[in-house]
Formats: sequence, structure tokens, C-alpha cells
Amino acid sequence: LLLLLLFAVCCLFFEEERMSLAESVASALNGGNAVDEITVIVETCFNDIDNNKDEVLHIVDEVIKESVNHVVSKAVLKVIADFLRKTMENGNINAAFEIGKSALDSVSKRMISFEEQVTSFRVLLGDILEGKEKWNDAALMLSGIPLTSGHSNVEDDFKLNIYLRIGALYLEDEQSYKAEPFVNRASLLAAHTHNKELQLKYKVQVARIDDGKRKFLDATRRYLDLAYSIPDDEARKMALRQAINCCVLSPAGQQRSRLLDVLFKDDRSKELPSYPILAAMYLGRIVRKKDLEVFESLLATHQKAITEDNTTILDRAVVQHNMLAVSSLYTNISFDELGILLQVTPEKAEAIAAKMMLEGRLHGSIDQIDGYVNFNVGDSAVTQRDNRIEGVCNHLNKVVAMINSA
Repeated sequence: LLLLLLFAVCCLFFEEERMSLAESVASALNGGNAVDEITVIVETCFNDIDNNKDEVLHIVDEVIKESVNHVVSKAVLKVIADFLRKTMENGNINAAFEIGKSALDSVSKRMISFEEQVTSFRVLLGDILEGKEKWNDAALMLSGIPLTSGHSNVEDDFKLNIYLRIGALYLEDEQSYKAEPFVNRASLLAAHTHNKELQLKYKVQVARIDDGKRKFLDATRRYLDLAYSIPDDEARKMALRQAINCCVLSPAGQQRSRLLDVLFKDDRSKELPSYPILAAMYLGRIVRKKDLEVFESLLATHQKAITEDNTTILDRAVVQHNMLAVSSLYTNISFDELGILLQVTPEKAEAIAAKMMLEGRLHGSIDQIDGYVNFNVGDSAVTQRDNRIEGVCNHLNKVVAMINSA
């Protein structure tokens, strides 16, 4: 009986507290200094936020009513958003997220009137989710920001920043197909911005999109451009490392040979753990699977994907490279011997040679009757010489461009 009595007293006490808060908010809204008075109430609530979550949400519900002046409503919601950010920064992340999510749900019911406030809450919640490494949830939260509704003026740089943040979050979650639409939207804005940081972020994301879509030749070019243009030394090395990875994974052929030439002659490449495989491919050596262990550990998850023929992207790239290496050593070779060198079956070796010849990446012919591949050595030597000359010219152009921009 005593416990029930105490419980009833506590309930009455808290009910009186809530009634007192409701009366204080109502009184403030009817006064001439509503924003300042409610700010004091909000600050009092946030001093013990774990026990005052409902009180803060009550204030939100009160100020978004249609009877309340919009200037007052927006000012109070900004105060609450600011206090929530301080709460998050002080380490009480769960309380900030819980209140922020409930406040967002309430304010979203009047989206047209409070677009700016919805944006503030979504950015806050996106920051919290990103901090928890919930990449997909954070991207979904930010993608709900009303950037193109037409009811409010949103600066282009803010739009660009949000699109790039969403793209980066999806890329962090290895979902390049989800990131691409947002990066495409960013492209229209990146072309006109004067913010160099945003321009750089855009270039990085385009490179990562190409990388994620297995367009490794395009990704190599973009990473290589970043390896010369990023201000930070460590970031330039990271871009160069990614350029080497993508170049190694690219389909063997003239375009890759040119890029290998540029990368091999970059003195910084020698400092990277991927240099041995880069050197082997540039010099036309046959690469064995045992030589790939270190390099394979440097690859991202999507770069280790299994292809339609049940091999990895790296395996396919190495087999194609070895095919070109064999073509520079032999004038002709049997399917059986070629299969041994490539570490595949004779049938698969023949199919790979045929596909590369069809695509113009390998010069020669196939004699199916005798079971031989004949390589066109003369054309191959001329092509290699032309590739090296073109590589030197491209490298010289980059040096001249860097001197002109300095």
C-alpha cells in the first residue's frame, strides 16, 4: 500500500511538472519575447536531457502548430537542433538521435513550411549514423533532404556537398550502383563551383565509381590525374596506389601498356608495395600466381569479385597479360603448352587468345587443325615501340601542364 501511495505521488509530481512546462511554453508563445523565453526552457531541459526527452518533443509539437508565428517556430527549432548537436558532441549520441528522429518525424508532417529545419535534423542524424559507420542508413537519411522542391532557395554548393556525401557513403558501403546517380547529379554542379575542395571530392568519387563498375582503364586515368593534382602528399600516394591497382586489373592491350609506362616511370611507384607486380607487367614478364599474394592483399573487396567464368578479376587480368608476354617470346605455340604457361586448360587458352585477337588486343592467328596459336611478332614489336613513344609524350605533356599551373 505504501509503495502504491509513493508511486501515485510520483505520478502526480511528474504530471504537475509536465503541466507546468506546458503552461510555460503556452505562456511564452503568447508573449512578446517568445523565442528567448522558450530558449531558456529548452536549455533547462537539455541540462538533464535523459529525463526530459518527452518535454523537448512537447515543445517541438507546440511550436510547429499552424497558430504559431513561423518566425518563432523556425527560431525555436533551430535552437533545439543546435542543442542536439551539442548533446551529440558531448557524447550523449543515443539521446541526440532519439530526440532528433522523433523531432524529424513531427516536423516532416509540415515539410513545406519547415524545409530548412527538416534539413538541419536530417544532417544531424546523418552525422550520427555516419559516426556509427552505418553507411547505408546515413545515405538514406541525407537523401531525404529537400534540395530541389522549389519552396526554398538552396545554395548550389550545399547541394553539391550533400550529393557528394551521399555518394561517398554508398561507396564506403561498396554500393557504387547506388552512388552513381548522386555523383551524376553532382556533375552538373561541380562544373560551375569555385570551391576547390568540392571539385576534388567530385573527381575522387568519379574515379571510385569507375573503379566500382570495373571500368579499370578509366579509373586508372582518373586516379593518375589525382596523383598529380591533389595538394596533400599522402593523398597523392594513395591515388597513385589506386591507379596501379586498377591498371593491373585492366584488360591487357595497348591502352593498358601506355598507362603501365607512365606508372612505371613515376619514381614514387618504387616506394609502393604494388611495385613488383607493376614492374613485372611493364617489362612483359610472365606472372605466376604465387607472385600475386602481396598484391592481392592490397585490393578492395569489389576488386576481388568473382567473374562470370568463375575466376577473380585479378586472375583474368594476369592471364591476359601472360598471353601478351608469351606472344613476345614465341612466334607460335601449341594450345597445350600455352595452357601450361597460362595455368589454364588448353581449351580456355585457345578461347582467351581468340577473344583478345577479336578485340584487337593480340596480333596473330589460330590454327585449330594443328592446335597452334601463331603470333604476329613484327606488328607486336612495332606496337610496343609506338606505345612507349606515346607514353613518353603523355608524360611530358603532364609535366608541362604542371609547370604552367604552378
